[in-house]
Amino acid sequence: MKLLVILITVTSLVSCVSVNGILESEFKLAQESRLPVWFSPLSDDTKREELTVNLRFYTPIFGGNDAVLVLKKGIFPLKRVSGKSEFHAKHRTWARENWPERARPAFTYITVDGVTELVEFKKKGPIFYISTESSVKEVMGQHY
Repeated sequence: MKLLVILITVTSLVSCVSVNGILESEFKLAQESRLPVWFSPLSDDTKREELTVNLRFYTPIFGGNDAVLVLKKGIFPLKRVSGKSEFHAKHRTWARENWPERARPAFTYITVDGVTELVEFKKKGPIFYISTESSVKEVMGQHY
């Protein structure tokens, strides 16, 4: 009987974990943001307004990638990529000096197949933007 309870418990736990790991958070690309380079160029008949990009961060169970992005047209997935995320070290160090006042915007690098994009979280919530290093410099000012 104990073995059956253990088996059911382990099976339940394993079924809650995706192949990527444990889902931490999910975000949607702001409509006014450009697409990440991994999803460019668009086909000639597709407009930016028709597309959405979802970003999910995972805690990997067995190592591997922790960021998954899915490009969709309506409800249909067109492309899925996964990569590694890393906080923008210079900004994070600066922000921690006066936390939580400097908590937003936050910046994270995501690298997919050797190509890196800078992601910006302008305010708390489920929206992200594709950003540039000049945005980080603007936020940090003379401390950059």
